[in-house]
Amino acid sequence: MKLNKTLSVLKRSAVSAALISGITATAVQVQADTFTFSIDTIAPVTITEIQPLFFGTQLNLAAFGTCAFPTLVANTDDWVGGDGNFALLPALAIPKAVTGAGCADTASTTSNLGHYLISGGNSTPVKITLVTGGATGGEFTFAPQGVADNLISANTGGIALVADAQQTITSDTSGNIGLLVGGQIDVGITALTSGTTLPASFDINVVY
Repeated sequence: MKLNKTLSVLKRSAVSAALISGITATAVQVQADTFTFSIDTIAPVTITEIQPLFFGTQLNLAAFGTCAFPTLVANTDDWVGGDGNFALLPALAIPKAVTGAGCADTASTTSNLGHYLISGGNSTPVKITLVTGGATGGEFTFAPQGVADNLISANTGGIALVADAQQTITSDTSGNIGLLVGGQIDVGITALTSGTTLPASFDINVVY
């Protein structure tokens, strides 16, 4: 009986050793792979003022008076020398007559649209917003309005822009977009003083 008991103990030990041996013999497999990615960089955006927006030298506006450029439409012929010139030459935008009950000279030929050149990435969709501005002292507000165009297709790729509304246009193969800006002045509750220079501004926001 003692012999059988000893053999039984040895048998259990052998089985335990086999189980332990089976566990320690199992290898853990680890797989490591490398994955790559890339990013594209974009060219910085510049806005060049070719001609400043100019309402003329005499604007004697009464309280609540208005004075505005004609509404610009897409694919306009308002570029001097045609569409092909805006990105190549410092051409002046064609003078326009401003109109409105508050304009001192409704037949002005010295009032000029603002003319700007946007430069950035080639053939890249660009979002443009003309942001409402006005006089620094709050005497009047200015709602800009304009058109943007490129050289991708002659006089057919333009878009119209209204104040505070984002529009998208694709730059030409040189990264250029031309922008003409007009708009309307709206005076507040106080008449403007004649013979006074009032600094005013608006923003052109450009986003890829």
